[in-house]
Amino acid sequence: MKIIIVILAATLIFLGIKIIRLGIKYLLKLRPGLDFPGKILIVTEFLIWFIFVFKSTDFLFREKFYYQYIVVSYIVIFLGFFTWFFMRDIFAGFIFRIKYSFKTGTYISAGDKSGQIKSQQLTSIKLKTNDGLILNIPYTRIINEVITELGFRGTPEEHIMQLQADFSMSRTNAEELIRTALLNTPWSSLKEEPIIRFVKENEKGYFFEITLFSVKMKHIKLIEIALDNVPLLHIVTQKESSNTLIA
Repeated sequence: MKIIIVILAATLIFLGIKIIRLGIKYLLKLRPGLDFPGKILIVTEFLIWFIFVFKSTDFLFREKFYYQYIVVSYIVIFLGFFTWFFMRDIFAGFIFRIKYSFKTGTYISAGDKSGQIKSQQLTSIKLKTNDGLILNIPYTRIINEVITELGFRGTPEEHIMQLQADFSMSRTNAEELIRTALLNTPWSSLKEEPIIRFVKENEKGYFFEITLFSVKMKHIKLIEIALDNVPLLHIVTQKESSNTLIA
């Protein structure tokens, strides 16, 4: 009878964890930008099963003479697994840094992931993709991948455009209108805010230089059209720029 109770309890725990995993997976599909740390879920599951095994052992074998030996064996096994789980990324990171010696800011490709190195932590490396996403990748995920240092430097995802604002509003209000209009477009990156720099003013209005980060080239034209449709704002073309801003 006791063994049946333990099996039923294990089944309920397994189904509960499965439902939680499916729920998290569904939530991540609804909100792609949501960053859920997978290690928290793994550690939580580990602790749940750890407690279950000890409680089940106590429930089944408490009166047996070999109960203490079983408990000691469990402790040794769990400590070994726990140490391996947390130390493997530290060891893989140590090997990774010795093997490649990449500096912060280097662009690399690792398997199906690529981006700029933002930081190299104890157990993981942070990459910033061209879409502006920050990936926190454990070293064990990439240590066996083909690692390539990409040839370009700088920030290839930066784009600069020039914008004219009408005199009917103040310069501060014009800058705020530009910032709001940019952030309201679906193509702007939420990871890094645009840089809005005042250039000059003349009889035609205020002129600003806008630097966008982590925006795909195919979306730049769409952003320009969206800004040009905002009342009191006007995108400055190259010809207008040479006649107005440089003069």
